[in-house]
Amino acid sequence: MSDKKSSPQHSPLVRFLRVSDYDALELVFVELAESDHTEVRFIEKILDKWKEEQAIANLLFYPVLIPESIRFDTIIKALTCDDAPYYVLAAVVGLQTLKASQWTEEQRNRIGERLISITAQDVELIAARASITVWEYLEGLGDAPLLMIYPVATATANRNIMAYALTRFADSSKKKFKQNLKSMDIKWGVRRKFVKRFKRYLRGKRNGRAVFMQAPQYIDIPSLADIDQRAYVEI
Repeated sequence: MSDKKSSPQHSPLVRFLRVSDYDALELVFVELAESDHTEVRFIEKILDKWKEEQAIANLLFYPVLIPESIRFDTIIKALTCDDAPYYVLAAVVGLQTLKASQWTEEQRNRIGERLISITAQDVELIAARASITVWEYLEGLGDAPLLMIYPVATATANRNIMAYALTRFADSSKKKFKQNLKSMDIKWGVRRKFVKRFKRYLRGKRNGRAVFMQAPQYIDIPSLADIDQRAYVEI
């Protein structure tokens, strides 16, 4: 059965795969019903060929559409796509739509390690999103792998790492917080920055402003047409 025959030109799935405006993508996504077996095979072919940039990116933004049997491998492939930064971004954002608990511990840890690596890179949009997505993937890795890379190359990712630390240890005393950081073998100079911010956080708890210090910062997502997909991104 040909791709054309198995995927009618005006089907909701094909329309979704062709959407080039990221802001419109969700509106088309909500129209999709659960994929039948024919559509699953069609999606598998697209991902196997790995050539249709817009279709691949749209699937990565909504990975629930990717067949479960290849979902993890597809996401990992995208996260390690150094020559296709938009795939990295789409995979990072798409992971936020999935529950981390759906993966095995080994899979969660592999995703978490990759997200930490991406958080440390110097492309702010991608690093910023990764520094938020990774929050759900640290249970098996522990807090140290993320906190130890602070400070990273981008301001937004640094803010989000700090927000994670304040959220993670929100109920700790200053003394306990310092002990936790020391046990992670975080360098003294870096510990000092965390403790300084934690002291501000404790003061903020008294006047109701602490919640703002714990909130991660997001950056708007561009459409594929707005960036150079060919650009090399060293991660």
